[in-house]
Amino acid sequence: MFTVASWFLVMLGGVSSLHTYKPMIRSYILDFYAQRDYVKKLIHASDKTCIEQVRMNRVTFLKLCEMLQTLGGLKS
Repeated sequence: MFTVASWFLVMLGGVSSLHTYKPMIRSYILDFYAQRDYVKKLIHASDKTCIEQVRMNRVTFLKLCEMLQTLGGLKS
C-alpha cells in the first residue's frame, strides 16, 4: 500500500509541475555584454591567446574589425 501511495504522490507531483512550468526568460542584453567582454578578454590577453582562439594576431583582428565597420557597414 505504501508503494502505491508513494508512486501516486510522485506522479501527482510530476503532473502538477507540468502545469506550473514557466519558460526561462533569457536576457539577450546581458548575453550580448557578456559575449562582448569575453571577446575583449580573448583579444587583449596576449598575442598567443588571440592566435590560439581567433587564429590571427591582435593587429590583424583589429584591422578586420575596422574593415567590417568601414566597408561592411557594421557598428562597433
